[in-house]
Amino acid sequence: MIRPWYRSRLFWFGLFWQLFLVWAWGDAGAYRSVFSWGQADTAMWVGQDEGSIVVGNLRSTEFHVGDFLGCSDGLELERRPTVTERGRLVWKLPAAFRHEREKSSLGLSGTLKFQSRRLHVAWWVVVGISVAAWSGLMVWWQFRQARALKLATTPLP
Repeated sequence: MIRPWYRSRLFWFGLFWQLFLVWAWGDAGAYRSVFSWGQADTAMWVGQDEGSIVVGNLRSTEFHVGDFLGCSDGLELERRPTVTERGRLVWKLPAAFRHEREKSSLGLSGTLKFQSRRLHVAWWVVVGISVAAWSGLMVWWQFRQARALKLATTPLP
């Protein structure tokens, strides 16, 4: 007999994973969370803001990046609420993918002062891919169970 799909560990681990992702998506609309690390001239960060996951970096030739970002060298975690002027939470459904690139040259010499890159991936894309992968694994698991049962019950010649 095939074990029901709701009794598999794959189903329950996947369900908890999906609930975590949906919670993280909601949290991205309510809070801006950034984990950053860097050195004197370079900083990298991973975070979530306004319904998307953000990965970025900042490089400078003229100033200490930590002073510009308001953080020291090393690791830092920042978390603050995302609110509008009226104190309401911001809930957006952003574009699936967005890439931003920014260069700045200050002064008459035209030297590059800083360069920044950011890649935004919307949470709805992450949740959708995860649900599709989990559903595919569940179908594969059921197919495998049915095939094993068929092979076990087939009489040998």
